[in-house]
Amino acid sequence: MTWQCGEQKIRQLWDIDPTVAFLNHGSYGAVPRAVQHFRLSVLQQIEKNPVDFLARRLPEKIAEQRLRLARWLNADVDGLVFVSNATAGIGAVLSSLEWYPGDEILFHTHGYGWVRQALTNLSNRKGVIVREAQVPWPVHSPVQIVEAFERELNGRTKLVLCDHISSPTALVFPLQDIVALARKRNIPVLVDGAHAPGSLPLDLEQVSVEFYTGNLHKWVGAPRGCAFLYVHKDYRDRIRPESLSYSGGVTHHNYDQQMQGFFEWTGTQDFSAWLSASAALDFNELLGWEELYLKRNSLLLEARKLFLDTLALEQTHFSHGDLHATMLTLEWPLLAEISPTPQLARALSEELLQKNRVEVPVLCLGHRLCFRISVQAYNRVSDYERLAESLVAHRFSAVRKGVGRGRIG
Repeated sequence: MTWQCGEQKIRQLWDIDPTVAFLNHGSYGAVPRAVQHFRLSVLQQIEKNPVDFLARRLPEKIAEQRLRLARWLNADVDGLVFVSNATAGIGAVLSSLEWYPGDEILFHTHGYGWVRQALTNLSNRKGVIVREAQVPWPVHSPVQIVEAFERELNGRTKLVLCDHISSPTALVFPLQDIVALARKRNIPVLVDGAHAPGSLPLDLEQVSVEFYTGNLHKWVGAPRGCAFLYVHKDYRDRIRPESLSYSGGVTHHNYDQQMQGFFEWTGTQDFSAWLSASAALDFNELLGWEELYLKRNSLLLEARKLFLDTLALEQTHFSHGDLHATMLTLEWPLLAEISPTPQLARALSEELLQKNRVEVPVLCLGHRLCFRISVQAYNRVSDYERLAESLVAHRFSAVRKGVGRGRIG
């Protein structure tokens, strides 16, 4: 299939509001129409006889989806389970491992807020010490990230928890180098891959970590509620979901105490999202994975240059180009008298939508106000031009005519 980002035949594959420049695919994704229709067909199958489907046919159908996903991820299918989101995957690992007062977990300063809160909760309950690798931003070399982790590792570190693609700063972490650091010290690694599947090529055999969790509802295009957790064989007998039902499905679905039974039947729920995983993979394969990676990256570079020129930023204000995949976080150059706060960030994001019809997250990162753009196949250059024009014209911007150039500091 021959196509270009943003052309009409591609845009019509999604239900995105045509009046909105939708630049926030990274938060919740956007389910393609074909996948929506497939999910509805699954729901219709369930409702014809819910007892027959859920009590008898469900395990086989989930197993089919799991096998398809395992092949795409190049992962051992016996270590793969479906979960509702990456949050659930991380929670399962953290709650299943044994912890003692003084044990240390190494996290990092670019991590997702909920993960940090989960670590705080664990620390309060178990006396675990959470250390954070002080990753700079912008990052001008992947080596800076690796060195930040290396500085914090010590003999008490029991787990390294790192992102594959960071949520607020949209950086692709040098995962293999971080894993190598941990491997030298026999420290297991848990990867928060919430944004990675479908954003970049992913081979779990090559990544070779103890735990990897990723969302399929973002860049793969599955319905929300579809994610996975991969567990190395050495840990499969102990990793369990935070909610258990039917002793792992033994009396209900006869999983014979396999890890899948504990995760894939935690109680009655809507399984249609999991059962639509293959439809999402089919959709992307129609467009072509390599085409998606290349064309989205090309559009991201074009958007990057647009903002660099429009906001009068300099190259040193951008993270290294190899550290980006489908998202880019940039500073909004503010007037000196404007103080960035989380409240201001939320208000400006809402204002951009209501006034300019631009959907983009505005973030408060320390003393910086930032915005994070996403690049999906339905996006076009004019989407980013609309945002750039909105920022330049904004009353808080330091790049308005007659005010001066953008600042970073």
